[in-house]
Amino acid sequence: VGQALSNEPLTVYGSGTQTRCFGYVRDVVGCVLDLMADETAPGRVYNIGAREEISIDDLADKVIEMTGSQSDKVHIPYEQAYGPGFDDMMRRVPCLDRVREQVGYEPGTSLTRILELVIEDLKL
Repeated sequence: VGQALSNEPLTVYGSGTQTRCFGYVRDVVGCVLDLMADETAPGRVYNIGAREEISIDDLADKVIEMTGSQSDKVHIPYEQAYGPGFDDMMRRVPCLDRVREQVGYEPGTSLTRILELVIEDLKL
């Protein structure tokens, strides 16, 4: 977002086809607090996050569009960024079934709203 607001090229590591889900920190922290308050929750592993999957290339495009930036994208190969042998998961999507069953967690903030908040904050 900072690069887009400065009209600098957006750095995309790898091919940009890798997908991620981005959770809003307030949603995640609220869920952690709910788990801490639940006496039956300790001792289990929980994924906390979001369901809205997006490729990194599409995320960069969305940031450019939402900021009205003139930026382009520049792809940096993993080897160049991290050295030889770096491996990345092409898809990271959390299974939220257990945390939903345990404390009723549902991500409440869309990716668009998260980006709006980040853009607003960085414009200050």
